[in-house]
Amino acid sequence: MQRISTNKLTALLLTTAMPFATTAGAQDASGVIELEEIRVEAADAQTLLGNDEITEDEIEARNPSSTKDVFVGESAITTGGGAAIAQKVYVNGIEESLLSVTIDGARQNKSAFHHTGNVLLDPELLKRVEVSKGLAPADAGAGAVAGSIAYETKDARDLLEAGDTFGGRLRLSTDSNANSQDGSLTIYGINGGF
Repeated sequence: MQRISTNKLTALLLTTAMPFATTAGAQDASGVIELEEIRVEAADAQTLLGNDEITEDEIEARNPSSTKDVFVGESAITTGGGAAIAQKVYVNGIEESLLSVTIDGARQNKSAFHHTGNVLLDPELLKRVEVSKGLAPADAGAGAVAGSIAYETKDARDLLEAGDTFGGRLRLSTDSNANSQDGSLTIYGINGGF
């Protein structure tokens, strides 16, 4: 087997890379080459990177009554705990208190009691959920070394019919097996663009 010296290998790599370097960016007078921004935004590429989005349509199709139901069918995401207040989300086995969790961009810190979950929200009011499994991007914030969960809720504009400025939702349910009743009331409105 023939060996190539380091100098020859370096010269070969530089000669091969030079035509690509001049076409990839602009070179100024000081010899600095500035490359253009490269963004990977295709859905397949994001999935490959471990970034998933659960859309509003997917959430509505799952008809969730708890956080656990929101993540049904997501193989890397599991939920533990019985009652809604005790449910904890795990991404690749990492509990949510070790992830960067946000609701509408507001950071959710660890819970005060270890038997409760970090997030208690009405899944009917979720617009979408972004999950980054594994290494999260730098803009996910502190604590996102193992990943992140970003919940985005619906605002009044998402819930109101065209032309309406005020509305509400009432949900009632009953369970004959446990002989229990459940309900929620949501009121929303817009005034002066807010």
